[in-house]
Amino acid sequence: MALLYLLEKIRIPVLNELMLFITRLGEETAFLVIALILFWCVDKRRGYYIMSVGFLGTMANQFLKLLCRIPRPWVLDGNFTILEGAREAATGYSFPSGNWEENNELRDNQKL
Repeated sequence: MALLYLLEKIRIPVLNELMLFITRLGEETAFLVIALILFWCVDKRRGYYIMSVGFLGTMANQFLKLLCRIPRPWVLDGNFTILEGAREAATGYSFPSGNWEENNELRDNQKL
C-alpha cells in the first residue's frame, strides 16, 4: 500500500487522464473492437484465433480472480482514494489484472 499512497500523492490531471486512457485500452470493449476489425477486414482465421485466445484468457483470468480473491486497494483501506473515472470498470477482485491480460493478448497476437 505504501507504493500506492506514493503514487496517489503525485497525481496530476494530465497524467490521470493518460492513465485512464491506457486503462481503457485494456478493457474488453477495446479488445473486441480490434478483434472484430481484424476478423472482418484482415483475415478471418486470424480473427477467430485472436477472439478464441481472448475468450479463453478472460475465462482463465476470472477463474484466477476467484481463486486468489484479492480485494481492491480502496476496499482494503478506506483512506485510499480512487479516480472516479476508473471506479465504474473496477469491479470484483483486483488480482490478476484483466486489463493486463487483455493488453498482453493483443501484444502477443501482433507477433503472429
